Amino acid sequence: MTSLTERQLTTVSAQRGVPSARFPQLLRGELDWIVMKALDKDRGTRYQTARSLAADVQRYLDNEPLEAGPPTRMYLMRKFVSRHRGLIVAATLIATTLILGSVVSVWQAIRATRAERLAMQRLIIADNALKAADLATSSRYGPRSSPVGQRFVLDGRQEVRSGTAAVPGRAADRS
Repeated sequence: MTSLTERQLTTVSAQRGVPSARFPQLLRGELDWIVMKALDKDRGTRYQTARSLAADVQRYLDNEPLEAGPPTRMYLMRKFVSRHRGLIVAATLIATTLILGSVVSVWQAIRATRAERLAMQRLIIADNALKAADLATSSRYGPRSSPVGQRFVLDGRQEVRSGTAAVPGRAADRS
């Protein structure tokens, strides 16, 4: 690549449909590995046959890991991702959707539990207030001075604060 003149580089990059500034970058890396392995001084590390060189070039064209390249995990993962880009995008979208759905479900469950707890507390307070009102009206004492009515209201508040309040109408909760 360095021996090409500017005019030759422009011609070759135009034939390949690649901008001339980007063309040398595309040829670096894996193609360099193939050339370096083919020209290696040590016969043991060179391609043994022209067929193995052609197979490595075909692997390059098919976007598969090269025999000439270092078999690092990162390199193999990059090759896998580039070959299966659509599948990985789809799997990532599905996983993201599942995670977001789980987060929203947990958040809604927490909100529902808090709302149920608040409704139960208000129901208990209202039930105790009705009991106190019934006792106060049936008593000869006034509503404010009835010791029985005050006791029901105070007991209801204490049950709600301690979490031991029984829901009115549920016999199973009262033990």
